Amino acid sequence: MAFFRVETEEDIKNLNFLERIYGILFKPSITIKNLMYQPKLVYPAIVKIVGIVFLYILRYPVYERHIRELLKMRLSQPDAGFTPQEINLAIKLAPKSVITSTLINNTLSWIFIVLALYAAIKWVFRGKVDVTQLFSITGYAYTPVLIYFLICFIASFFTGQLLVDMSPALLFPSLKGTTIYGFLRSIDPFIVWQFVIIAIGIKMSSGMKKSDVYWVTVFAFLVTVFVNIDYYKLLD
Repeated sequence: MAFFRVETEEDIKNLNFLERIYGILFKPSITIKNLMYQPKLVYPAIVKIVGIVFLYILRYPVYERHIRELLKMRLSQPDAGFTPQEINLAIKLAPKSVITSTLINNTLSWIFIVLALYAAIKWVFRGKVDVTQLFSITGYAYTPVLIYFLICFIASFFTGQLLVDMSPALLFPSLKGTTIYGFLRSIDPFIVWQFVIIAIGIKMSSGMKKSDVYWVTVFAFLVTVFVNIDYYKLLD
């Protein structure tokens, strides 16, 4: 079979790893059908749990400055209640402790979102649902975000910044630090791409109506945003 020349159901069942990656980006329905036949969990677990940590480690000096600036802004707010000595100690320890907490947070938030999707599909919309398929589909759907991390990695050598802002928050810098800014900052083309793939996956695997899929996907997006909104609202 030539690369990604899919003609039969047997071809779909036998996609290799690179074909699944290509498919999830450009022909998601084919990769999702493959994952419905044979859910895969290794790649999803690696990218969902460790994804951004790769960027942190590869650009550690930039990451270190980035996380210390974020923490200083957060702890220096009038209602934070920390002394200058406590702030300095926290900033000193932050880079390594944030990597650990990111791994834990990524794991727990992924599990929470998948279980929330499972509950919404099964008990609210009465759709078909398999939790292993949900883990597999949401993990592969994260692939566009890896492209964003690659862009950030390359751009960091020119900008000195860890992340690239492609969100509507660019238009409202005066709102930085607010919940509205955090919400806007969480919307970028790669996040939208990710949730479009998730919507396709839910539609194919659950048999739900398009309107119900829309609401479930919006729900998953809002849960994802509000789990991380305190981080987003302090980003440049």
